[in-house]
Amino acid sequence: MARVVGLVGLCLLAPSLGIRKSRARVESNSTLEVVSARQADCNGLTDIVIDGRDFTQAARIICNLWPESAGEFPINDVNRVRELIRKAMGPGGTWELIKEIRENHNGKPFCWRNESLRTVVSSNCEMESNDVCYGNCAYGYKPASLTGRFRPVCSSVCGATDFPVSCGFGCSSTRFQCALTLLNQVSTIAQGVGRVVEFVSGDDRIVRVVDGVLTFSEFLIGVLPSLIDAVKQGIDIVTDNESGAMALILLFKYIQEVAPEIGETVESIKEAFEELAELIGSLVQERINTGSISVGSVVREILENGDRILDYSVKLTKAFSFAKCAVNTRNVAFTVEEVGEEAFSGPYVQTGMKNSHPYYHQQLNTGVAVEYRSTGWAMSSVGYLYNSVRYQSSEAGYDYPLGGWSGSSSSVETPTPEVVEVRPRLTGP
Repeated sequence: MARVVGLVGLCLLAPSLGIRKSRARVESNSTLEVVSARQADCNGLTDIVIDGRDFTQAARIICNLWPESAGEFPINDVNRVRELIRKAMGPGGTWELIKEIRENHNGKPFCWRNESLRTVVSSNCEMESNDVCYGNCAYGYKPASLTGRFRPVCSSVCGATDFPVSCGFGCSSTRFQCALTLLNQVSTIAQGVGRVVEFVSGDDRIVRVVDGVLTFSEFLIGVLPSLIDAVKQGIDIVTDNESGAMALILLFKYIQEVAPEIGETVESIKEAFEELAELIGSLVQERINTGSISVGSVVREILENGDRILDYSVKLTKAFSFAKCAVNTRNVAFTVEEVGEEAFSGPYVQTGMKNSHPYYHQQLNTGVAVEYRSTGWAMSSVGYLYNSVRYQSSEAGYDYPLGGWSGSSSSVETPTPEVVEVRPRLTGP
């Protein structure tokens, strides 16, 4: 899948390789006059208090930062704004739907992998990036399969978390739940940004940028479209032209209200929204006009704005983000991250010895084993009378092998197992 994702990302970015790392704003006298006129109109949005909530600041900020590409701000009439918000706050209105979106999204059995950077070494490079020599990933981590500037990043293995099924840049409870997430699109965005990114200076920023790209993409692709739909569903009098502005006003107010729950302040959310309102507004309009938000548009917005927006995006989208995976090794020795026959995917624990070698079974399924047989190491389905070998390794050694795996016959599904150490392999009894 990584190859396909990389190729798609490269195709999406073909016209964007020369994009600037930040927008250059050139303001002529006529532009300043338009801005001043807009500010005067926006300042007319006053006393918007509905059900004890003051939406005045939210309406003014969205009005002032409304993207030029979307035309004039569509609801300058304060009475119309009040009417729309009153509908949104009523029974079955958009406010209740936003709460449901957050609960449904954050309640999924999924988490983002943790990222770390390979250790910088002076010799025996495992890989080089930007003329820096790197060693291996730490135990419990594997290469993140990212390209470009993100190549030195390692991701935690799912077998060492509460969600043991490998799911792209995240981990899930089951293969079915993994299929329900938007990992392909988010992966494409991360691959695309990594191929052409120029704004990351210093290794200490790489992991933070990867985190920011993943969580911001998750919000823009997986949450924002649902919020736009919630406006149309929860405000039956709203027009298409007004729906984008209402989505941003309600989103801003909602995130400000839950700010203490996510470790932010009202002011930090206001600052983040001021930085991101134009970007998000442009994508909202794309969704309204075309019916979707394209992966290519998200990549371009991130590249045009640079990493400065990613710190703000983490603050702003935290209320709607999947959690980071919590480490829970529970005596896990290794994990199988990718394998054709999904029954073999997941964490493995040692349960004694067999043929003078450690014997392992899958933590979630004792009917799947990694064992040493007369012909060498094998992954087997455990039966009542005998074990059926599905994969076998050409590597010899006292403990389980990392590589050399192949199917036991042509009927066994590919790819062959990707085995990742969670604790150091044993060298002898």
